[in-house]
Amino acid sequence: MNRIGTRRRVALTCAAMGAVASPLMAAAGDFFAGTWELAVKRLDNEQDMRLSLEADAEGYRGTAGPYQVRGRLQGDVLELRCVAESPCAGMRLHRKESSLEGTGEIRSVAVTLRAQRPAERPGREPRTFDFNPQRYSGQFTDALPPVLSVFPGDRVRTKTIDAEGFDELDRKVSAYINPQTGPFYINNALPGDTLVIHFERIRTNRSRADMYGNRVVPNALQPMDDPTRWQASADAASASSSAHANGTWQLENGVARLAQPTDRLAGFTLTTKPMLGCVGVAPPSGQSLRTVNLGSYGGNLDYSGIHEGATLYLPVFQKGAMLFLGDGHALQGDGELTGTGLETSMDVTFSVDLIRGSSLGQPRIEDEEYEMFSGVGGSLEEALQLATSGANRWLTQTYGLSPSETAMVLGTSLHYDIAEIVDPQVHVVARLRRDALDRIRR
Repeated sequence: MNRIGTRRRVALTCAAMGAVASPLMAAAGDFFAGTWELAVKRLDNEQDMRLSLEADAEGYRGTAGPYQVRGRLQGDVLELRCVAESPCAGMRLHRKESSLEGTGEIRSVAVTLRAQRPAERPGREPRTFDFNPQRYSGQFTDALPPVLSVFPGDRVRTKTIDAEGFDELDRKVSAYINPQTGPFYINNALPGDTLVIHFERIRTNRSRADMYGNRVVPNALQPMDDPTRWQASADAASASSSAHANGTWQLENGVARLAQPTDRLAGFTLTTKPMLGCVGVAPPSGQSLRTVNLGSYGGNLDYSGIHEGATLYLPVFQKGAMLFLGDGHALQGDGELTGTGLETSMDVTFSVDLIRGSSLGQPRIEDEEYEMFSGVGGSLEEALQLATSGANRWLTQTYGLSPSETAMVLGTSLHYDIAEIVDPQVHVVARLRRDALDRIRR
């Protein structure tokens, strides 16, 4: 399901069917006012958008996805036209029962249309769900049935398994690499929105973690710096001390230590910092991507900033967002230099919110210390550019800064993390301290 772009010309004809009572309607008895979820089928492609209308002295005004519209009733037909320099042509809406349906055109191609009121939360208060996964996903996709449907404001308590498919009881329960819990369907989420995920709890739930790689990956080293060549001589010199380090770690009371340490690493202990390596939504353009991948939709970001207490913002590309999470790490250094972190299973509690009709177009993370912007690209340079551009756009949109003002902030206060270099794409994060941002006047 592709989102209709802001440059596409649209001519739509809809048949509407009367509405049930809804708080999203502007007034009792006004059928057309309020919010609709509109699906546009064009050949073998379906696109979703939010249609929002309110009554005024001249008839109706509002938005259809990215388009500004105005209109008035002509008999039992609501005639809508796009305003200003919007590239769409218009819509005709007919009332019929509780939905909208009809036909139209996009770029001279016939389309069929249907619309319905957004789903409403049962009761007024957010709910908490306990979800125990029984199956897992090896793809980020909108093609799978949701495992659970939640509303903005709801909370979910669930579990993830490790990257090799082992659960908290050390049972092999999935054959996928990076198996994901989900997808979770977020009611009312539509393309162009931002999904907000608050991580209230990310905790290891077993006493073992595995670092499946035990060599630094070659692409992190100089081209002629062959690890096998110099490792062979180091191993020979250290043969008497059993210098081969096994990647199994013991986890206890927030401390990680090697289960079978070498002599030199016998005292090498680390404080754990549990994180999720994967959090993603369904990608754009109807893609189904393996869970080793990452991009504007999130995915296998492998960034330590996605920890307990952090909030992740992801663009929505498909109706319902389709949220996945998994690949827990008890600890991971920047770059994921061995190809894995300290892989383990997790107990996770998260809640979701929705920012309607606005998106940065890339992942953003915040915690008590930093605002963080993810750049995912085919090279370090491209990833850094995307991260910097995200920070630049966010400063402009949030604070209304001029280009010279954003230059003063970024030129003095921006920090970079090389989050990931071993996956199909490179991930660079640009960070701004929140205490520095607090000194900017709005």
